Amino acid sequence: MSNNFSVQVQSSYHGMGSFFAKLANFPFIVNISDLELKSETATLIQATGETPGKDDKKIVIATFKLSTYNAKQGA
Repeated sequence: MSNNFSVQVQSSYHGMGSFFAKLANFPFIVNISDLELKSETATLIQATGETPGKDDKKIVIATFKLSTYNAKQGA
């Protein structure tokens, strides 16, 4: 049986890597699919046409599907 979630995470590039590392070390099976990784810079330029400040360029936005799996007891 699987449990599916749509997830969006906004973080620094290195923070995103730490987040994915923590998911990989969960004590149960986790699968990430349909990963879309964007910079906040690209998103803001697309929405407003303006380039954000220097510090904003370090933010990334990840959108993905997360699935967890569990087995039936006694199977």
